Amino acid sequence: MHNNKHLILSPHYAATTRKSEQSAFTLIELLVTLTIAGIIAVSAAPSLQNLLMDNRMVTRVNDFMANLSLARSEAIHRGARVVLCPSADQQNCAKHSAWHKGWIVFVDDNSNRKHENDEMILRLQGTVNDIFTIKSGSHQPVVFQPQGGSGGTNDTFIFCDARGPLKARAIVLSNSGRPRIAHHKSDGKPLTCV
Repeated sequence: MHNNKHLILSPHYAATTRKSEQSAFTLIELLVTLTIAGIIAVSAAPSLQNLLMDNRMVTRVNDFMANLSLARSEAIHRGARVVLCPSADQQNCAKHSAWHKGWIVFVDDNSNRKHENDEMILRLQGTVNDIFTIKSGSHQPVVFQPQGGSGGTNDTFIFCDARGPLKARAIVLSNSGRPRIAHHKSDGKPLTCV
């Protein structure tokens, strides 16, 4: 009688006896992939740049709004006049409206609209970057009265960057002391950056 025995291999033994196969990219496949990635990156760059500039604009406008709100609330809380004025050195109010170089918020104890050494600075903001301009219709500082109004110092602050008036934003400050954001002039015309 012939005895047929079959050899049964364990899965471990079979896996170690097989020739291992490696898969890899060929040089041509790699070059094609890099070329496609480069094309996508170049086409997406303007959109990404625009998105970054939009975010910077929103941040700068929000910073200014926060400082206006701070000045108004501190005037009410302290029962004193609080001033927000442009300042390149973050100590003295500038004589011109160079808001893009920075500003200060201070308690105006002697009501002269100028920061004196003994007057408390509540907030200061230096230049973040030079791509923004902030244009103001008035050359006066913003003065908040103890009741929260800013009568006589209402103004429009226009924020512009290298993209021009189509991407400009404005903060309109009313005599009541309440700021609001605008994307165009009150007559519906586009904002101007000059």
